[in-house]
Amino acid sequence: MPVVIRSLLQDHANTSLLLEALERQIDAFAAGEAVDMGLLQSCLEYFASFPDACHHPKEDLILERLRRRAPDKAKELSRLEEEHRELAEATATLTRLVDSIVREEELPRDTLVGAGRGYVDNYRRHMAMEEQALFQVAAEILTPEDWLEVGEAIYLRTDPVFGDRYDAAFAALRADIDAMAGHSRGP
Repeated sequence: MPVVIRSLLQDHANTSLLLEALERQIDAFAAGEAVDMGLLQSCLEYFASFPDACHHPKEDLILERLRRRAPDKAKELSRLEEEHRELAEATATLTRLVDSIVREEELPRDTLVGAGRGYVDNYRRHMAMEEQALFQVAAEILTPEDWLEVGEAIYLRTDPVFGDRYDAAFAALRADIDAMAGHSRGP
């Protein structure tokens, strides 16, 4: 399996942990329980700063290479780029809703709950489709030269939550994920 795909799969595994953290907070909000709004904001900031800005462009680049090698296969996957845009828009929308609640603006509970649950469900479905379709097709069709080009073109930015030297702004989020996973990681 190409290194780029292994890296993207690790990003997906990390994203799944964040989606679990986000889902726990949304479920607590739905039940009228205490919610860590800072943690919610941190999750959404992560989605805007890493997957939307770094991870998805990598996948779009793979799709671009597939268009050169197998246009018919790439055409079947062309919806991915639109889904990346939709996920970025959904991140911004959910961020605005959470920020409204933090500012104590009146907002029906169901509005945030519905948007949050929809976001989590759509993200999980999207990642599953990429893993079952894009990554498998790309691994079969792209050449070693393609993977070298993709690897060289990709901006190798460190993941601000899961990287070896994570961003201090995400320390509470990292601690929550570590607690959920039942272990502790140091900086």
